[in-house]
Amino acid sequence: MKGKYVNEENHQKVKGKLKKAGKILLGIGAVVAIIGIVLLIVGFVSFSNFSSNSGTEMVMFGVGGFLLVIGFAILGFGIYATFFAHAREIGSYTASSVAPVLKETTDYIAPSITNAVGGMAESISEGIASGKAKGKAEAIICQDCGEKNEAGSKFCSNCGKSLDTAKYCANCGKKIENDDKFCPHCGQKQ
Repeated sequence: MKGKYVNEENHQKVKGKLKKAGKILLGIGAVVAIIGIVLLIVGFVSFSNFSSNSGTEMVMFGVGGFLLVIGFAILGFGIYATFFAHAREIGSYTASSVAPVLKETTDYIAPSITNAVGGMAESISEGIASGKAKGKAEAIICQDCGEKNEAGSKFCSNCGKSLDTAKYCANCGKKIENDDKFCPHCGQKQ
């Protein structure tokens, strides 16, 4: 065996040996387990009849139990060998069965995750932008006395006049943005 991985020829040799060993162990294990079951039953039936006082019934019962345990152990090794003889096929089948389900699940869930992450990113960006805008807010200058007032102040700290710099439509009286050329409510030119 050269390198890290088994080449195909070696794989087939090992697979053949494992298949043979598995069949042999399964056969021996089955025979031993059946003999154990028969001895257990015969020993138990003979022992429960109390027809004779010899210890052979007890020995048969004990040997039957022992053979049953040994038979099942040998069967386990046979199953183990057979499984590993077919491990490549089992793995391939499992992968081909599971992969489409995983792809469908991913295709179903991915857009939801993308939308959720996109929405969170957008919200974070807006929050950062609004935080920067608040941080860069300029002082409000009173139109009556010229005093510089803190951003967000509603009344002048010097003269007490309202610092509301909002613009209102002359036609409908609704609040509009300072740079609006037309009222978005009634359409009147400003």
